[in-house]
Amino acid sequence: MLRIFVLIAAGSTLLAHSGDLALDQKKAETKERMKYLMDMKYLIPPKDSERIEIKLGKDEELPDKFDARDRWPECRHLISTVRDQTKVMLGSFGRFNHDR
Repeated sequence: MLRIFVLIAAGSTLLAHSGDLALDQKKAETKERMKYLMDMKYLIPPKDSERIEIKLGKDEELPDKFDARDRWPECRHLISTVRDQTKVMLGSFGRFNHDR
């Protein structure tokens, strides 16, 4: 199959189109999805010395809302950005939470 590549100037950005609309749409969707994913550099698990163990009592429940910057203000310098991870699937989280 012959593919024709066309460069279209969109502002200062050049977009490459392969001639296969389904492929181009999939690439665009993937690129859009990547905007919401956490940078790989943050996937390095913390050292044991950096972990804080938190145990809930029998009558305690997880809160509906939690901000670590408010809970541990002395660590605010370590928690510079709170990332929206609401779209991350639980299965993905399990890979990095194997020690709990």
